Amino acid sequence: MQFHFIYLAAGYSRRFGANKLLYPYDGTPMYRVLLGRLVSILESDVLVKDITVVTQYREIEDEVTRIGRETLKPVRCVINPDPSRGISSSIRCAVEYLAEENEELVFRMDVTDPYEHAYAPDSTDHVLIFFVADTPHLTERTVTDFIHAFALSGKRLGCIGRQGEMGNPGVFGSEFIPELMKLEGDRGGKRILLAHRDKVFIFSDTNPEELEDIDYSC
Repeated sequence: MQFHFIYLAAGYSRRFGANKLLYPYDGTPMYRVLLGRLVSILESDVLVKDITVVTQYREIEDEVTRIGRETLKPVRCVINPDPSRGISSSIRCAVEYLAEENEELVFRMDVTDPYEHAYAPDSTDHVLIFFVADTPHLTERTVTDFIHAFALSGKRLGCIGRQGEMGNPGVFGSEFIPELMKLEGDRGGKRILLAHRDKVFIFSDTNPEELEDIDYSC
């Protein structure tokens, strides 16, 4: 199994009152906090294939390009040309980019219900895992434990959560790409998880703080 990390950093931060992605968090732009941890995982964990950052901000694009160049790892940036269409537009940008970069990534546009079809994950299986950039409390240890537990779970959908509640990040087998591409507006992948709730692996070995996103400045 190979994980494609997708880092969503294209929002407008309307409730925050400023661009929270660039807002200092413990002296570091907020988007850099979790991104740095994901890069560390990419450098050390064979399950992780690459990181794709989706943004509308040139400052973030420049930094991601620098990280990829300096680490010599597949850390890439995609510009969302129309982020006003909501988080679904960023999801679409990432999926389209990954499909172009990975010919072996499974596009099963004819599948109406992936669970009606036999599917046998193996070492070449590809899954997409979506992170949001305003969750700086999420730790490297939790992300690593989550992806390894998901790989062993036999499930094709998953997320981090607590007490049955679903949070971020969310992970999707590549056969769910058609459903991801059909998302509209500001509705993310959680809609898909809820539609298949009984088939979702929920990793709950976390602290409550790790699931919090930051929507308001102090």
